[in-house]
Amino acid sequence: IFQRDLRNSEMKNFIPIYKKIGEMQKEVAAISIDNTKQALRIDSDFMLPFESVILYGEPYVDRCVELCWRMHIQDPPMILDFSSSSEIVDKAMFRLFTRSGEYVDFVVWPALLLHENGPLVQKGVVQPLKSKSTLKSH
Repeated sequence: IFQRDLRNSEMKNFIPIYKKIGEMQKEVAAISIDNTKQALRIDSDFMLPFESVILYGEPYVDRCVELCWRMHIQDPPMILDFSSSSEIVDKAMFRLFTRSGEYVDFVVWPALLLHENGPLVQKGVVQPLKSKSTLKSH
């Protein structure tokens, strides 16, 4: 992040420090992840809508938090792209779920990008609308 603001003469001294900061951030990720999970558990705004999901799927939710955190601390951060909602299906970014169609009804699973506007790591999954006439009623 900070590399872009440095002059070339400063860059060679900063890169080893910057790499070390990144390594340390990844080493303490486990502590950060545990703290994040704890913070979410006591956040009633977060917990209330998902109470039954978390009750039965806590290991899954914990793993999702861990993966999202690890993707976020990358430099640059990886991106979960939900942007296909209410749009024409982008077949380069998303595969179809249980039916075919041209327009997105909802995103089942987001696409994963290496970084913002970066290359696609994994296609997402979308559920298309049943027909074009269904789009008008949405």
